[in-house]
Parts: sequence; structure tokens; C-alpha cells
Amino acid sequence: MLRPPPRSTQSSSSAASDVYKRQLRIAARLACAPLAAALLAGCLTRVLEIRSDPPGAQAYVNGRLVGTTPAEYTFDHYGDRTLVLALDRHATVSETIDLTAPWWACFPCDLFVELWPGRVVDRHEKTVTLARNPGADAELEELFRNLGTAQHALHAEEQ
Repeated sequence: MLRPPPRSTQSSSSAASDVYKRQLRIAARLACAPLAAALLAGCLTRVLEIRSDPPGAQAYVNGRLVGTTPAEYTFDHYGDRTLVLALDRHATVSETIDLTAPWWACFPCDLFVELWPGRVVDRHEKTVTLARNPGADAELEELFRNLGTAQHALHAEEQ
């Protein structure tokens, strides 16, 4: 693939030598690319696992819907987050979670973790028990009763 410069003339020799040097530089860069990719391939993933008892609650982190529990929220920076869990016929829970960095994610260890060639996962877990809202059952029963009365009145008008 690499062609050495011809040895015939002086003027063409310098031009060919420049081409040969350029080919060597390209080959060196290509040889270093896999090494650089291996060194920079480190991956640190920060995850907050959100669970609720009972499951199926809508989970919001800092006002953004994350999903239905059990849910995972990936984040880039540590710090406080506001978690809100809402489920029908249960009291809505809102609390502040402090996502603190582990010892290996603080300076100077974090430099090695970020450049580590493998995958590193920092997993935080939060489980919240949602209390039943007895008023919600009464409201639901009242709603069904009113709905039944309205349907009965509608059928009476049709006849």
C-alpha cells in the first residue's frame, strides 16, 4: 500500500518523498484510531430506578413524565430532583431526592471512571408506598351514582 519514492531524478524525488510522507501520516493516524477509540469508549451511565407500591403510578421527575412505575430515569449530573408519583384512588406523593455521587465519581477518581474502557452503571433506587385515598373511592361511587341517575333520566326522556 505504501510506495517508496522513486530514486531516478532529484526534482521528482522531493515530490514523491512528500507523497510518501503524507501516506505515512495517514497510516499512522489510521493505526492510532482504534487505540483512541478504545481509550475513549468508556461509558458511565447514571440511572434512577423508580418503583411504587402498588405499581402503575405515573412518575414525574422535575415536572417531566418519566413513565409508569417501575420506571428508569437516566441523568447526567448529580443533585436534587423532585419526584412526583400519581395513581388513581391513591394520594399523590411529592418528594425531593438527593442523587449523590459515589466516592469513585468524585475527583480524581472520576477521570479514570470516565476513561475506563468498559461500561460503568451508577444505579440509584427509590421505592415509594402510595397510600389509598378513601375520599377517592367515595367520589368515584358518587360519580357512578350520578351517572346512573343521568342515564335513567335520559332513558325516561326518550320514552
